[in-house]
Amino acid sequence: MLNCIYHPTQAMRVVEDEEYQDLLSTGVWFAHPNDAKAMREKHERQILKEQRLHDKGRKRGPNHQQSSKDGGVSTQPVE
Repeated sequence: MLNCIYHPTQAMRVVEDEEYQDLLSTGVWFAHPNDAKAMREKHERQILKEQRLHDKGRKRGPNHQQSSKDGGVSTQPVE
């Protein structure tokens, strides 16, 4: 007998009973498309929630010079 099986990022496949059970047991193939969609959305939310390196605030180095109020560079030495 043929069965439809769904993956969060791949296309639906039609497979025989034996392969169907093997794919379901992997945990990344699903018997219903809504289950695959829910898994994909869960992983997408986790990826967006993770803090990335470029999202962190940058710390200024000790040699940083303050710019003056008019936008020019300060002429006073940094101590």
